[in-house]
Amino acid sequence: MKYITLFILLTSLMWGQDITITGKVTNGKTGTAIEDVLIYSVNFQRSTHSGSEGKFQLLLPPFENTTLKFFIAGFSPLTMEINSDSKQTVVLDIPLDPVEIHLGEVTVTSPRYVSSLQESPFPLGIIERTDLDGLSKLSLAEYIKQEPGVSMSRDGIWATDISLRGIRGTGIVLMVDGNRLETATELAARMSMIDQFDIERIEIIKGAASAMYGTGALGGIVNIITENRRFRDKFYLTGSLGGFFNSVNTGSGTSLAFNAGDNNWFAKVRGSFRGASATETPDGTLLNSHFHDNSISASLGFKPFKNHEFEVNYQKYGGADIGLPGGSAFAAAAIARYPTANREMYSAEYRISGISSTLANISVKYYHQVIVRDAEVLLPAARLLPYADHFNDGVTVTSNWLMAENHRLVLGVDAWQREMDSRRQRILNAKKDSVIHERPVPLSKFRSGGIFFQNEIDNVTPNLDLAVGGRFDLINATNDPSNNPDFVVWKGVLIPNPPGQKPLWPAKDETNSSWSLNLAALYRLGSGHQLTFNFGKSFRSPSLEERYQFIDLGGLVKLGDPALKPEDGWFYDLGYSHYSNTAFWKVNFYLNLLQNMVVESPGFTFQGRPATQFVNFGAAKLFGFDLAFEVQIIQPVILYGSASIVRGEDSKKTENLPFIPADNGTLGVRIKTLSFAQASFEVNGVLDQNKTAPSEKATPGYALVNLALHFTPVALPFGTLNLSAGVDNLLDRSYTNHLATNRGLIKAEPGRNFFVKGEYLF
Repeated sequence: MKYITLFILLTSLMWGQDITITGKVTNGKTGTAIEDVLIYSVNFQRSTHSGSEGKFQLLLPPFENTTLKFFIAGFSPLTMEINSDSKQTVVLDIPLDPVEIHLGEVTVTSPRYVSSLQESPFPLGIIERTDLDGLSKLSLAEYIKQEPGVSMSRDGIWATDISLRGIRGTGIVLMVDGNRLETATELAARMSMIDQFDIERIEIIKGAASAMYGTGALGGIVNIITENRRFRDKFYLTGSLGGFFNSVNTGSGTSLAFNAGDNNWFAKVRGSFRGASATETPDGTLLNSHFHDNSISASLGFKPFKNHEFEVNYQKYGGADIGLPGGSAFAAAAIARYPTANREMYSAEYRISGISSTLANISVKYYHQVIVRDAEVLLPAARLLPYADHFNDGVTVTSNWLMAENHRLVLGVDAWQREMDSRRQRILNAKKDSVIHERPVPLSKFRSGGIFFQNEIDNVTPNLDLAVGGRFDLINATNDPSNNPDFVVWKGVLIPNPPGQKPLWPAKDETNSSWSLNLAALYRLGSGHQLTFNFGKSFRSPSLEERYQFIDLGGLVKLGDPALKPEDGWFYDLGYSHYSNTAFWKVNFYLNLLQNMVVESPGFTFQGRPATQFVNFGAAKLFGFDLAFEVQIIQPVILYGSASIVRGEDSKKTENLPFIPADNGTLGVRIKTLSFAQASFEVNGVLDQNKTAPSEKATPGYALVNLALHFTPVALPFGTLNLSAGVDNLLDRSYTNHLATNRGLIKAEPGRNFFVKGEYLF
């Protein structure tokens, strides 16, 4: 204990007297203060945010010259060289130029260090808070699919997920504030258990990210950053009350949040509620598509010592009576729902900065998460009650090193574990006195641990930035033996070894090891033009469900395979981007070469019944491009759009891969001529998908028209009111989503939806 105390005291006194940088950030056009601007020290990797009056205070170790960066959406990013001139206090006046288009000015942290989208060499996508505020989608995945290269799949309205450049499911790591969200993979529901009100931004790495985040990041990561956890230069107390209404499913939601703090502490609490009836489609009502859920979150942070920060977070999600109209695991006549779907997460992080001139900061983070998913499936001949508890624990130690003024190194270790306890009760209508107990997946654990580095070097040559990263991982999967059935309860009496019981999975303990790397480069061509190149090796160890799955819900039997090999791949990405105050263009071409892909394959039998089983596919390739642009035609009119094309092929059989999204794009116009609102009009187009796998059905293309009005903020007593309204699928077009249609039984998508959304900030 005395050594820990000594270490804390030494790190608190290491640098001596800090230099205080204070100032005010204003709109360079109007002179008004700008709140929530990120002020970031590149050299010392410390940051703060401006307060309600635009004022900020940042303490840095003694320096002669240092670089500060200023980031906020809607304003051109600013980089400034600061000279202390032996002063203890430096006062700055920072005007930022407002812009009408996206300039990549948004902060990103998922590549393991702070940067802006414009300055990062990685293929990144960002969904900003303003994108969420102005629209009212039925699910979080519908917001994320705005990013080119991202497509949505559904098993209903509540249960949705995404495909990222043709890779889906456990090939994409989903995180909340950097904490993995691991849950069952058979039905797409992991994105459904996140409070959509409590989001500051969504960061997406499109492509191999295993060197940063380990197994599962074969196709990239989605990191959801929650809202308002800030230290400020002086005391603040703010809050918000928001809500929405969607006509297509009589869906509504409300949320109330409070935030408080000062330079030494902060606190946040938020509560939210959503509810929806069955969704209307042009072909009629989508039965069993209702849901109700609620969320609560809280955060507390404080500075126990100089240069020390401690933060704890809590999140709880509760869903009830959630209908599941789709899913290929169900028989066609089945009625399925989640009576309960809960997620609870605790996390804590301790950060120390300014340790030495070389070691900028170090952090230790731990999280614990429990996900409970109880289902009910009503079949003509039986009632099935599957349920499962998913336990996730993880710890990460990250250190940031300043090797030189333009050379930043991240070193770290992480370890996480997923433990799964799943059961299923089968109650036959003809034998209601008998309850058959089964295990869809045996009691099992998945453990992963790795060591990683990420090395960023600016200005290797005057116009070239490089980033190099790598890691080594050990992965261990174990399971207890299981039988089918596990046991039977007859008239209240437990029968541990019923007649007909057969071994299903023997006990197994398997360890995989893998290494991964990435190389990223950004070359500035001048006048806002730049090229990026990415190369990486990634991997994914098969999930517990893919190894041990046994699903029999009245439809097709689905089996896992404990002998599956890990997937791995080589990833290439070439990008071009251009940023100016009147135009933004970004296009990326990519190639992903994969080995041992895990897919569900038909043609198997189980106890004389047809079945599918997970198998290693062999070699495959995914290739395509995604594009985004914004152009200011005249002062009040902005033309914007995006396009995505992906192809998936079996390299040996020259067959198409399954679950590949159709070519798609968006073309829209934003107009700010209205004195009271900004109007947007867009068309989302999807082409025919006839490049299908042998077991898939082709789906026709379609075009959807959307309109939205974002009203000018209204000043009210003690706060500001923001309002938006619009209509999705204006023409009430009937269409099918290829990923949803081929995933399960969802044939009809939501019809015309009128929405209104508002938030009162106080």
